[in-house]
Amino acid sequence: MQILSESSIMKYIKSILLEGGFHMGQPLNIWEKIQQGVSETERLIAQKDYNKAMIQARQTLEVMVKSLGNKAYHH
Repeated sequence: MQILSESSIMKYIKSILLEGGFHMGQPLNIWEKIQQGVSETERLIAQKDYNKAMIQARQTLEVMVKSLGNKAYHH
């Protein structure tokens, strides 16, 4: 199993957020939830608490997916 560096993970997440247009037209609270989840994931990775980091990353991803689903549904 390949372990990715913290900077690689965060660079990837940020590229997904920017390319996906999450900051455009989304309620601020969704964007804040995503940013908070990313920050928490970063903190957990820095502490080498990889299990909790993966759980947090998954929860943050779920917020992203739900947001995109709602966005698609309402268009």
